[in-house]
Amino acid sequence: MLKQWLKNWISERHRVALRLWFYRSTSWWYIGNKRTCNLCIRRFSKFLPYGIEELRTEACCPHCRSLERSRLLAFYLRREVFPVLKSGRVLHFAPESSISRLFREESSLNYLSVDINPELAMQFADIHQLPFADNQFELILNSHVLSVVPDDRKALSEMYRVLKPGGLLLLQEFVHDHQATRELPSNASLEQRQQFFSRDDLFRDYGQDFMSRVEEAGFRAIRLNYAASLSPETREKYRPDDGHGIFICRK
Repeated sequence: MLKQWLKNWISERHRVALRLWFYRSTSWWYIGNKRTCNLCIRRFSKFLPYGIEELRTEACCPHCRSLERSRLLAFYLRREVFPVLKSGRVLHFAPESSISRLFREESSLNYLSVDINPELAMQFADIHQLPFADNQFELILNSHVLSVVPDDRKALSEMYRVLKPGGLLLLQEFVHDHQATRELPSNASLEQRQQFFSRDDLFRDYGQDFMSRVEEAGFRAIRLNYAASLSPETREKYRPDDGHGIFICRK
């Protein structure tokens, strides 16, 4: 009842802000020296458990709610991307607030976040039909979006189109051990998705053919286990690894 009332009377943008305010106001309960978040730069006794299909221990920052994949991406951006990308346009789909803040600190970059829900980003955009001309962006970020859109091949084609030649697409997705991607048609109902995936937001869960899908769109892609380049001490302190790495895709 309360949840429905909040949806009816408070915009999603403000609901997100209220949740973040609550998390931040209670994060002092976890203050300590065992874990550090490299996005909000705060130290804690532990990270919080998180997971939809399977609960992962010590995954979520109590203050900014960053997850392992966001902390891994932050290391990669700061160490490998920002020193090289001094200027240019950046496109970020379904932006994580902690990663958005990281880009806003890089004043030389022209950063734009987009989402199908205009309350959750700087601008509305449908990934299947992007409102941008060809060859516009030096860098595109897309984390766990392709599995929840009706047509991932169209989405990849659109990202390839708006990326500049030589530009970089950073993808993060859960890729499972089965060989072929399991998916439903683009018109699958919420009920069908819930029954098939035990989640109503998914259209597919990727198998080992994920890379071939990315390359079919024209990208040259590698799967990078960037966490392996970090010291054991860093991995223990920041917990920057969900086991899936980063897909480095070039046009």
